[in-house]
Amino acid sequence: MKKILYIPALILICLSCEQVVEDFDVPEKPPKLVIHGRAEEDSLFRINLSKSLGFYDDNVFIPIQNASLQLLFNDQEMGSFSYDSSGWYENPGADFSQPGEYLILADAEGFKQAKARFTIPQKPDVQSISSHNFEKIYTDPSFPEGGYSEYYMHTTLHFRDNPDETNYYMLQILHKGLSYGYYPMETPEEIPSYSWEPLNMTCPAGLTVEAINSWDYFVLASPQDQEHYGQAFYMNDTYFDGDNAQFEFNVELSSVIYSQTDSADGKYILRLEFAEIDKRYFEYAKNRAATGEANDNIFAEPVTVYQSVENGFGLVYGINAFRDSINLLELEGPDLSGVSIEEDYYY
Repeated sequence: MKKILYIPALILICLSCEQVVEDFDVPEKPPKLVIHGRAEEDSLFRINLSKSLGFYDDNVFIPIQNASLQLLFNDQEMGSFSYDSSGWYENPGADFSQPGEYLILADAEGFKQAKARFTIPQKPDVQSISSHNFEKIYTDPSFPEGGYSEYYMHTTLHFRDNPDETNYYMLQILHKGLSYGYYPMETPEEIPSYSWEPLNMTCPAGLTVEAINSWDYFVLASPQDQEHYGQAFYMNDTYFDGDNAQFEFNVELSSVIYSQTDSADGKYILRLEFAEIDKRYFEYAKNRAATGEANDNIFAEPVTVYQSVENGFGLVYGINAFRDSINLLELEGPDLSGVSIEEDYYY
């Protein structure tokens, strides 16, 4: 009994211990160049160049001006960069029509030369896409009609994976709506600003790929019992290398149906983006998801921020996307043009 009584006392003593940490010096290290950029065929190539921050520095973005940037492919320089006064360097002459590895060399006074390698992959070999709309009905006495409905698009994507190599993919469904922060009633004369925004997707149970969604990281080596949810899915070909692969998913349509303003491209037009991506971007997405999981969790494994720049920090990656438009009004299933919602339930 005495031993049992001693244990709570010992716990209280340990918990009451407190150690004051005096001020200590963090050794300063010389700053490095930070390089960020995304490369894609038929898109203006832009590189953001800034300075890394030390422990005692203010958290303020410091762009680097008067730097020298080179873009190389097969040891041949491509185009030239010009500075646009906001930390961005543009290279209109960059040509990413050829898949392969590219190299950026960045030089600036007071910094070591930084190197950023990235890969332009092959475009995904999409075989077919099929979609239809469907409705889920929920019973809820708090609603005047005794319940409510939710609408979804179900899509099946068939594609052929390139054999004898590890490939990485990204999937999104986008809708062009009003940009965040625009309020038409405040300034009626202002031209509305539209942007492509990702919609929420769910992956049905039974998916057999290694995948990352935009909120967490999960590995699916065998059929699962639950759906997975996110606004973007990243996957590799661990379980279907060189085969004809199939990917099924549902897309929530509430933000499309209840949109109060038609976009210039049509309220019911969606854009499917299925891209093969640089391994560096896949690793970054996985790292970002792990970082989110570790937030506010003192027991989580430490996460080191992923970066791919030699003698510097940051990430430059390549992407090669297959894009297709989907008109919701042309799909089988409920006619979405007749769906409306009472103002009181629009949230």
